Amino acid sequence: MNKDFKKLQVVERIKKKNKIAAIKCMKDFDIVLDYADDLAAAFLLMGNISNIKRYVDAIQNKGLPVFIHIEKVGGLALNNEGVEFISSIVKPVGIITTKPNLIKKAQTHGLMAIQRVFMIDTEVFENTLNLKEHRPDIIEIMPSPLYHIISELTSRIEIPIITGGLIHSTDDMKKSLNAGAIAVSTSNNKVWRENVNLN
Repeated sequence: MNKDFKKLQVVERIKKKNKIAAIKCMKDFDIVLDYADDLAAAFLLMGNISNIKRYVDAIQNKGLPVFIHIEKVGGLALNNEGVEFISSIVKPVGIITTKPNLIKKAQTHGLMAIQRVFMIDTEVFENTLNLKEHRPDIIEIMPSPLYHIISELTSRIEIPIITGGLIHSTDDMKKSLNAGAIAVSTSNNKVWRENVNLN
């Protein structure tokens, strides 16, 4: 993990600012740099092994912690060597993954790990309750409008919950936060630029 960011400080920033930019294209990358002070973190969902470090450095130099969706980095092997490359060369704050076996690998290499879960049925819900075995630092529930699921999960597990997907407005975001999520990730750059008042 980048030495300028400490895990507890990152989690506190995410709770306080509660808006995470999911970056899927260069157009959004430029917008994130302009709004870095207003965001909790950036999720990098683009790039390859030749340019990912440049993207991470540009964002983190603005004081914004970066999590890389490790499965979306072109040319990266999803093994110990790949995780070590991300940790020692690229140096984001952490990774996002849908693969539970990568959680411990990332944490062993000093990275925070976010488990992304696509909540498609009851079996996935039950498996999510058992993620404490892999102990990710944060769980991200997709899609975001599953407010009753978010509420139940936050009452049953201690791992912080964030949500993402299908965010069309700050009202959508407020509903997830009021259900118990500590933050919401979205690629909707209009939401990045708006203030979210929970009152």
